[in-house]
Amino acid sequence: PLLQPDLWKVKVGGSLEQVAFKSILFAKPVQLLEGRYVLQNDQKRQLLQLHEVRAQVLDSPMELSGRVDNILAGITGCELKLAGRLQPRFLDRLTELLDWDPKYHIKPGVQVSAGNLSWRRGKEARLTAQLMWSKGPKIQCEYVFANGQTQLRRTNIIHDGRKAAFSLVSSQKQLHLIFDGELNTDTLDAILVHNPVDSGWVKGNLQLQLAWSRPLSFTGQGHLQAKHFRLPWKGLAALEIDQLDLTAQDAQVKLTHAVLRHGEDAFSVSGTAIERQGLIELDMEIDAERLRWDKLAGLLQQLAPSRASADDNRAELPISGNIQLHSRTFRLNGMALSELRSTLQFSPQGLSAQVRQARL
Repeated sequence: PLLQPDLWKVKVGGSLEQVAFKSILFAKPVQLLEGRYVLQNDQKRQLLQLHEVRAQVLDSPMELSGRVDNILAGITGCELKLAGRLQPRFLDRLTELLDWDPKYHIKPGVQVSAGNLSWRRGKEARLTAQLMWSKGPKIQCEYVFANGQTQLRRTNIIHDGRKAAFSLVSSQKQLHLIFDGELNTDTLDAILVHNPVDSGWVKGNLQLQLAWSRPLSFTGQGHLQAKHFRLPWKGLAALEIDQLDLTAQDAQVKLTHAVLRHGEDAFSVSGTAIERQGLIELDMEIDAERLRWDKLAGLLQQLAPSRASADDNRAELPISGNIQLHSRTFRLNGMALSELRSTLQFSPQGLSAQVRQARL
């Protein structure tokens, strides 16, 4: 109706050149250099369709096609196909989004194909893509960004005849880990500018699922071995796995042998963890040449997220059982002990320690 512009439906299209828009993900505007567009507008929404658009995201050239919803009134969602070549500044920003330790710099020039970005305001954003290096592995990945956290839903790696698939979903509500295959430092050498691990590998088939609910639930299946390996995420990057042999079956995890290194401290761990009636029951031994309690407590806090939530003010630990601790040198609040033998006793109300032997 000509006299009711609020009810008009408009459809325009053409070419675009040198268009810039701001994004919360990047410090500088995204540049749309050239391409074609169609803009449809009615009383409910505006729909922008992009066709074969050349773009510049930080220092990386990209090609975009797809649609953006309500671009004039505040973007409410998008469905985009993308491809391009990722360069250093973009990769540094990607490292931040993935919450990786800054020293894990990805080699520039990685080719992105079959990319798909799906997002709705107030919902999760999902990114799938295939990554390829000129002399390196081929990686298919799926990331989900939700509630300020990045979840690695799926990653498949093929390199030098070896295959590995893994996923990691971690939040205050759940931890879900899957690994299947073999991965070694040759692959990391091909991906990273500088690989902080000189040699090492991880192999096996393992699934672990832990729900921080009430009651807590845990299940696992499979076997995993590793040697001289590190995780790239902040907070855990300082934890090096010298050796690991782990088996999971139903509600039980058995750590046959593990040698872990955190900074200057190295310690061996063995024992079992069993989920019973909503609690993780520990029966483990830790043996170390030297331990500092502040470092050990900080590591345990990073590995075990709080169960407390907005509607649950109780801060009980979902852990019971004992850890037998032996350290030839042990530092606590500036005090040095030698030949410490102690039992760490866990309960839902907290942690206590029974010292059986120590020398000042």
